[in-house]
Amino acid sequence: MRRTACLVVATGIPLLLAAGPAVAAGAPEGPSFLWAAVKMLLSLAVVLGILLAISHYSKKYMDRLSQAGGAGRSLSVSEIRRIGPKAQIVVLEAFGARYLLGLSPAGFSLIDKVRDDTAERSS
Repeated sequence: MRRTACLVVATGIPLLLAAGPAVAAGAPEGPSFLWAAVKMLLSLAVVLGILLAISHYSKKYMDRLSQAGGAGRSLSVSEIRRIGPKAQIVVLEAFGARYLLGLSPAGFSLIDKVRDDTAERSS
C-alpha cells in the first residue's frame, strides 16, 4: 500500500511541475509567488522522501548483511557496558573462548580471559 502511494506521488509530482508553467503562462504577470512556493515545497517533499527511502532500505540491507554470516561466525560481541564517557568494557567471544576487553580512546586492552563457571557448577 505504501509503495503504491509513493509511486503515485512520485509520478504525479513531475506531471504537476510540468503543467505549472503552462497554466501560469496564461497569466500576464508570469509565475506567481504562490506557484513558486508550492513548487519549492513539493521539491523538498520529494528530496526528503528519497532520503527516508534510502535510509529505510539501507538499514534493512545492513541488518540482512549482518545476519547472513551468523552460522559460520567465529567472532562476536556478547555484551558492551559503558564505564565512562569514552570507555567501555566488552565481552568478546572468539573461537569458543570469551575475553573481557577494555576500550578507551587510547586503544584496547585485554583484561582477562573469562571462564565459563556455569558448565563446571552443573556437572
